[in-house]
Amino acid sequence: MKNFSKLFGIIATITVIGFVMAACEDAPAGGDALAGTTWRAYEEDGSYIFLTFNSNSTFTWVSSGGTMVGTYTISGSAVTIYFDGELLFGTLAGNTLLFSGGPTFTKQ
Repeated sequence: MKNFSKLFGIIATITVIGFVMAACEDAPAGGDALAGTTWRAYEEDGSYIFLTFNSNSTFTWVSSGGTMVGTYTISGSAVTIYFDGELLFGTLAGNTLLFSGGPTFTKQ
């Protein structure tokens, strides 16, 4: 049982290191694919949500409910945004940004 605990601890440590290294991946030359772009989605009531990504890994989300500011990461086509204590995971595909359990944005 002691050996199993050690093995589990080693695997967990390696996994965390892998995630940290992936998150620290350098952005391609000239910045990431989202920096300086604005995206639009529709809310359930038909109003718009605007999502603007800045070059310093921050974004602004403007909707009928107000304005929120947060941070984001991008690795390949995987996008993660963090604001107001929540994480949204998304996928970038050309001019579409689709968030799990959230809206689908179109590049403006």
